[in-house]
Amino acid sequence: MNPTNPKVILLAEGFTARPAVTTLAETKAAKLRRHESPRVGVVRIHIRREKPRNGEPRFAVSATGETRGLDFVAHSSGATPETAINAAFTTLERAVSGAAGVRKTKRHREAPVVPFSAG
Repeated sequence: MNPTNPKVILLAEGFTARPAVTTLAETKAAKLRRHESPRVGVVRIHIRREKPRNGEPRFAVSATGETRGLDFVAHSSGATPETAINAAFTTLERAVSGAAGVRKTKRHREAPVVPFSAG
């Protein structure tokens, strides 16, 4: 990961992202980066406005958290960009924290058990 890259990359397709949407995305990305293992670097958010033939327009969000190992990806959709971003980051947060928990559990189970001697 290149430290000169921006931490949050927001792409809006089919509409112009309001400052409130950008602020929400940056806030959610900051919460995602609090995990130390796996450390999330760049967060990419792609918001696409979909207009079906019948019905209301919807917003589809694809959020990607890049790490040194595998990347975490979450997709969601909603009636507004904010609801779609919230749903995507809920899934992304669950995936990152789950990977951290598995890694911690695995590390502690592999540690040798030393008997205690009161001497």
